Amino acid sequence: MNKTFESETFINSIPCNLLEDLVIFSYGLFFTSGIRPVIIPAIVISIFIILIEEFIIELPLHKLITRTISNDIAYSYTNSELDNLEKTNLIQRIMRIPLYKGLEIYLLFICKTIAMSTIEYAFLGLTFKSSVEFFFICTSLSYTTFTVTIHNMQKICSQTTIKFSKSGFVSSIVDKHHFFGLSLFKLFSIYVLFSIINSSLFFMIAIVLGYQLSIIIPIAVTNIIVLTIFSYFFFSRIKSYSIQMTETLNSISQNKIKNTELLPNDFSNEISYSMYLLNKTIVTFQTLLDKTNDLNSIINESTGRLSFIANQTQSTSMEQSATTQEITSTIKNIFDNSKIIQSKVDEVINVADKTEYNVNSNFSNLEQNQNMMTEITNASMSTINGIQNLSNMIPKIQDIVNFINSVASQTKIIAFNAELEASDIDKKTTIFQNVAKEIRLLADNTLDLTKDIKNKIHDIENASRQLIETGQDCMNKIKEGSQISEELEKKFHIIQKSAKETSLNSKLIQNDIYSQTNILEHSVNSLQLINENLIKFTDSTKIISSTVSNLQNESIIMKNLTQEN
Repeated sequence: MNKTFESETFINSIPCNLLEDLVIFSYGLFFTSGIRPVIIPAIVISIFIILIEEFIIELPLHKLITRTISNDIAYSYTNSELDNLEKTNLIQRIMRIPLYKGLEIYLLFICKTIAMSTIEYAFLGLTFKSSVEFFFICTSLSYTTFTVTIHNMQKICSQTTIKFSKSGFVSSIVDKHHFFGLSLFKLFSIYVLFSIINSSLFFMIAIVLGYQLSIIIPIAVTNIIVLTIFSYFFFSRIKSYSIQMTETLNSISQNKIKNTELLPNDFSNEISYSMYLLNKTIVTFQTLLDKTNDLNSIINESTGRLSFIANQTQSTSMEQSATTQEITSTIKNIFDNSKIIQSKVDEVINVADKTEYNVNSNFSNLEQNQNMMTEITNASMSTINGIQNLSNMIPKIQDIVNFINSVASQTKIIAFNAELEASDIDKKTTIFQNVAKEIRLLADNTLDLTKDIKNKIHDIENASRQLIETGQDCMNKIKEGSQISEELEKKFHIIQKSAKETSLNSKLIQNDIYSQTNILEHSVNSLQLINENLIKFTDSTKIISSTVSNLQNESIIMKNLTQEN
């Protein structure tokens, strides 16, 4: 066989089984009455039966019990993909093997004892009583095969189980079942109670059957020795658990938990479960220490950054506070200026309203002026037309004056001729002569008057011409004034429209200024609150800086503690 779990358990059990069988059979032969004549053949037959049972009968039974689990263990060693659930199930199966093997060896020993008793009675000539006595003596110690087998198999199975438990298992299954082997009470029953019960039964049966004290006392002493040995096995096992746990707890108590190794665990009984819980505690503390160290490093790094940021934040908040105060002061100035602007805008609105009113009034006056200019233009045109008509009549008057002048000249000539005729005719015609003189004088006056009229007509003509020219100039000026008035009217329309728009826009500006003033007032209040909050924030950053410093000190203390552990 290969060095597998099957072969390991079988090979390790052979010496113990052979020794147990030889000792118990020899012990039974020694105390069986009437065996001395056939002691040698009995010993030989005992050895023969033991060898047949060990290598012919027990080997197939051992394979039947361990072959499957041995193959699974071998597969788990070669296959790294075995998950923790499969490993946990395998641990459960391994820890059942000691009980199965103990029952197997116990039953085989009973069968060997029956076979040996039968052979002694049938072939060696022992009496039935002696054969029963041999059977009774050997049976009284048969429980030792069961106990020793369980003890040895638990050692081998524990070693195998410890290997699997190191590679991983399902904690939930362990927490549910606590352990997979025999409980401490069952072990105590196997190691101690069964020995006491077996010895008690033996004494009772021996007394009832009337065995001699020479047989009862040695067997009782033997049972006491066996009981003592098994009690030692039981308590030494508990002691080994206790020593391991004590060493681990001492290591923990000495702040060496970081270097404390986990207890080997086979999940065989309640103490193993306690060791499992202790291992969980150690792992939890080690993980906690590792995380604490990591957290400590993070805290140190973070506190350094936080301290730097807090200092920067503090200086920044102070700068922001100063800046906010400046902004608040500036906005207050803007607010005051907006109040001034608001009053100025109110004045502008009043001026705009007055301007609009004046523009409307002047526009009405301008329309009246334009109408009067139109009437003046019409009157001037009529006057110029009249002067032109008068100018047109002057040549006719001049013709009349020329005619009168011609008549006066002729009259003067006639008067002169008459005067000459009168002087020649008769000196008595003085009256006629005077008349002629008067006529001549009248003609001269007429000529002078017509001359004066001519001059006046000429002056009137010149004056009419100048008046026409002046009138035309006035007309031109009036036309220009009318055009200017029309343009001025248009401008006044624009000015009127602009005045209305100015008034409207001024009112809109006034509303905007009011809104802006309210917003600025709200902004001032908000900035004041911000400034107060910045002051509080600055105080908070100072507290943060102090807290960070304390946290760094605590972190250093924690680091020293974890390093000690």
